[in-house]
Amino acid sequence: MQERIFMKEKKNGQLKRKHRIQEENDKNKRPITSYPPKPLLPESLKRHIVENMGGSNCVLVIQKQLFLSDVNPQTSRLFIPFS
Repeated sequence: MQERIFMKEKKNGQLKRKHRIQEENDKNKRPITSYPPKPLLPESLKRHIVENMGGSNCVLVIQKQLFLSDVNPQTSRLFIPFS
């Protein structure tokens, strides 16, 4: 963003006040973001869900790196973040 300061001059030669005008450059606007392509569900996992678990229309909902706290049998939970 560029900022320009203008001074107005009174009739008697003194400076009246400063005016600031902010100009936005198109390059400084928020960039357009695009989402990465959806990762595909591995075929082996699809086959396991359909054949062994009786599922259909398998879709990958979330993909995250697993940590020890996510798969700890004593906590009996899988932490999935909101964002």
